Amino acid sequence: MNDTEQQPTWTLLTDRARVLRIIADIRCGQADKGISMITHINVAVMYVADQQRSVDFYADKLGFTKTVDAEMWPGARWVEVKPPNGQTSITLHSAEAFGKKPGEGAYLTFACDDIDETVRRLREVGVTVTDPVEEAWGTYIKVTDPDGHEVMISKK
Repeated sequence: MNDTEQQPTWTLLTDRARVLRIIADIRCGQADKGISMITHINVAVMYVADQQRSVDFYADKLGFTKTVDAEMWPGARWVEVKPPNGQTSITLHSAEAFGKKPGEGAYLTFACDDIDETVRRLREVGVTVTDPVEEAWGTYIKVTDPDGHEVMISKK
């Protein structure tokens, strides 16, 4: 390209975006360290009618572990559960304390190694589970928790 020709606008915008990204990385101390500012999803929120009933379902039926149970303010608890070896937790918020309805919140999909074994084990502990559904993208089942949250579990 000679001095009299202009770069297309989209090229200039792309170059500007690259420069802004480099500046942002430098300001955050991340340049050339290979460190991502965001590493994973930390918590998904589910609004429930009864926190203890929900903890019991996720811990006793789905095999999660309660990792946090702390008072946020009088009458409101922050309760987190997560699957074994999971990075992401689910916080089971009291719907009433937040002016929400039970069943509101995230739509979640969990992963498992063996869908048939997962179905068998969930049914053994009394969880209502759909039969596995095979799609072009994978195989999954669905479980509904005590507040009506429909949770998908797919074979990874």
